[in-house]
Amino acid sequence: MKKRFRSVLVGLLIALAGLSGFRCAGLQQTLSQLKPVAPTIRLHQVRLTALSFTGATLQFQFRIHNPNPIALSLNGFTYSLQLGNETPLVSGNNTQRTTLPARGDSTFALPVSFTFKELYRLVRNYETQDTIPYVVKATFRVDLPLVGTVDVPVQKSGALPAIKPPQFSLHAVRLEEINWQRARLTISVAVKNPNTFAIGIPQLDYTVNLDQQSVANGAITTPVQANNHQTALVNIPVELNFLQLGQSMFRMLTGDQSLPVDVSGKAVITTSLPLLKHETIPIRLKSRISLQK
Repeated sequence: MKKRFRSVLVGLLIALAGLSGFRCAGLQQTLSQLKPVAPTIRLHQVRLTALSFTGATLQFQFRIHNPNPIALSLNGFTYSLQLGNETPLVSGNNTQRTTLPARGDSTFALPVSFTFKELYRLVRNYETQDTIPYVVKATFRVDLPLVGTVDVPVQKSGALPAIKPPQFSLHAVRLEEINWQRARLTISVAVKNPNTFAIGIPQLDYTVNLDQQSVANGAITTPVQANNHQTALVNIPVELNFLQLGQSMFRMLTGDQSLPVDVSGKAVITTSLPLLKHETIPIRLKSRISLQK
């Protein structure tokens, strides 16, 4: 019944407008209000607002233009951030209502956070790449008078930086000097940088155990740099006192068996990226390694 009444009303207004030669500005405005059009929505900007070795936050800024002479109601939207192969990474449903001003522009910011661990779990082959293609999709729900709710889809593709944490490993244990009372070792920790940018290691705090005995702790404060896709070494000096550690440690160092080494601590990592200037990464390395004499 309501639809029939609207049709009759619109027909009558059109007929009246035709008789008057469309000279009535008020009537033309009424007609345009009876026939509203959907707003235009586009993804205006994508910004990286937070970045770490574990995850990132992207902010998608949408620009909405309402060409109608009346305000419209935006009744929320659905969104998804997908990888290039259409694997969903993040999705959601926003139910917030917003008023779109008449003949005006609005902006709407959508922050989306994710972890690189989850990303690489979904698509393993991206773990070796420097960038990751993505597709962001959103569908906005807009109320149009006399029409009802309409869906306005938006889609845009781009690329994410594939940030990877540096990889730490025990590289070598070198015997520098030994006698019946003391020994001096150098434990080399390899820092592999899998990224396209250089990283710095201005400080590495450490605790060293040999054969489950604590033998050293301290901090290396001589800066070390690992260039893009390169490996750098951080050398930890260790002084051993056999009067305290016992002759079993002396026999282990002078024998042919591999040495059980445990290095734990944390490393300060710096980069040239504006959003990733400084981060601390925990270290726990444990392995049996042959002693270089």
